[in-house]
Amino acid sequence: MGDSNIRYADIIIDISHEALDKVFQYRVPLSLWEEVQPGSRVFVPFGRGNRETEGYVIAIRQEADYEESKIKEILRVNTEGISVESELIQVAAFLKEKYGSTMIQALRTVLPVKTKMKPKEEWREKSIGEEKTYANEENINIAFGNHLNGTCGKYSGKCDGE
Repeated sequence: MGDSNIRYADIIIDISHEALDKVFQYRVPLSLWEEVQPGSRVFVPFGRGNRETEGYVIAIRQEADYEESKIKEILRVNTEGISVESELIQVAAFLKEKYGSTMIQALRTVLPVKTKMKPKEEWREKSIGEEKTYANEENINIAFGNHLNGTCGKYSGKCDGE
C-alpha cells in the first residue's frame, strides 16, 4: 500500500506526437492537493531537460506505477482557461480508441475553444494628406472592395485608375 501522504497524477502531455501518446505520472506536491484534480491543466518538467510543459490530469492515484525515484513533481496548476470535465476525458478516450487518434488530439477535439483571443488588428491606408483606419472586415471591404473580391483584376493589370 502506498504512503497516504503522497499522491500521483496521471498526465497527458500537450504535445501531438505518437511517441508521446501515453500517460506520464507525476507526484502531486502537498501544497497542490486541493487544486490538482482530474481535468486540471498543469505545468510539469518534461524530458531530460525538464522543459516546463503543459499537460492534462486524467487521474489521481495513491500508488505509483513507476519507480519513485524516477517520478518528477508537478510544478504548478494553470489557472488560465478552462479545466477538462471528467466526462470529456472519457469522451476523448473513446475517440482515441474508436478513431485511432492520439489522446491529446482527442482532448483538443472535445475541449472548448480557448477564451483568450488576440487583440483586433487595425489596418491603415495612407494617402497624401490623410490617413484612414479600418478596424473591421466590413470597412476593409469598403476601402479595398474590388481588390478583395477579385473583380478589379488588379494583379492582371486591368484595374481602372491604377
